[in-house]
Amino acid sequence: MFFNNFKWVVALITFVIVLAFLSGAQMWRQKKFVEKPLVSMLENMAGIEEIYLKEEGKELEVNITVSKVDDFSLFYTHLEKMIEENYKGNYSIKISDSPDKVLVMAYQKIHLALYEGVARGNYVDMGEHIENIKDI
Repeated sequence: MFFNNFKWVVALITFVIVLAFLSGAQMWRQKKFVEKPLVSMLENMAGIEEIYLKEEGKELEVNITVSKVDDFSLFYTHLEKMIEENYKGNYSIKISDSPDKVLVMAYQKIHLALYEGVARGNYVDMGEHIENIKDI
């Protein structure tokens, strides 16, 4: 019979080598033809300081550090359009920035009033509280 003379060890080793080669070729193709062009295109976009791409299963995670941007909604729309043009699979975008100390302090002072205003529906009181904090 054919199976009596079949070399299982050679077949298994050949299978592992071919699988490793195909996996390496896929990773190389992903880096060279997808990620590298996408990163170089996004680096030329104004407002982006740092880009990091990470493959999460079948989804590409695009991590971006942003500097000061005048109109964030326009920036995000342009960013999403560029990614969609250059990457045809599923992706997610995570944006981080360097927070402004004045805005962080202002948020810390008003965030409880905002939550209370939303929960209780007393928006007038919330507005007055924010106005009083603004003057401080």
